Amino acid sequence: MAKDGAMPEQEFSLDKSYMFYFQFGAVGPTVIVAKPTLIKEKEILFGFMNGHKSESKFLAKEDIIAVGDYEKGTVKVLGWGGKYRILNKDLFEKYLNEGVIELKSEQTFPILIDSSEPDCNIYYDGKHFYSQSK
Repeated sequence: MAKDGAMPEQEFSLDKSYMFYFQFGAVGPTVIVAKPTLIKEKEILFGFMNGHKSESKFLAKEDIIAVGDYEKGTVKVLGWGGKYRILNKDLFEKYLNEGVIELKSEQTFPILIDSSEPDCNIYYDGKHFYSQSK
């Protein structure tokens, strides 16, 4: 696993939707799912609506929480369609604990979070992350 909870190096694409944290003034913190408009070596530019105003924001790649992935995704997030594959488990856990991210009621546990480690898989049981030998 990479530093700061980020999963191993990811290939980012303009065709995929990514989940990230955003602070909406008086509304408060939330997560947004959007497709990037520009991908640079270390950061990604996203455009999205904030009320009636268009916003854009550069995010470091390690600040991306998840990617929409119908085939390999294992997480279902309340308020967003589809399934997501976690890219940064520390941010995912932080925003779950803070109530910024909520899982859909039909989410089953444990959730396979990462299978890229050579000798173990990482799971989330609804309260904690744990690893299990392959």
